[in-house]
Amino acid sequence: MPSIRLGGCISYKCRRVSLFLIVIHINYLFHVYSYYYMATAFMPLLASATKQFPEHSACVINNASMSGTTKTTQHHYPYNVSKAGTIHLTSLLAQEFRRPAVKVRVNS
Repeated sequence: MPSIRLGGCISYKCRRVSLFLIVIHINYLFHVYSYYYMATAFMPLLASATKQFPEHSACVINNASMSGTTKTTQHHYPYNVSKAGTIHLTSLLAQEFRRPAVKVRVNS
């Protein structure tokens, strides 16, 4: 995991911007990276479940929010950006996991 340092910031405005970037980074780690690593970690298990029961398909459901698709900021940029990333990640994973060797549904 990358580390974030506040070193080098002298002014209050610089520290405030650095803290804002840390909040964005933590939200992104929590809402996007965790979904990616969880889905890829369980992909072999989900694929084998689909092969074992061909009439059913395994499914990954990512919990996304409408905040990722709104046009207003709602005064919480980091959350909106991370949820938009989650929605986009879900569509990318759906494209990757629909291959014949995997056949796992991904929804949000």
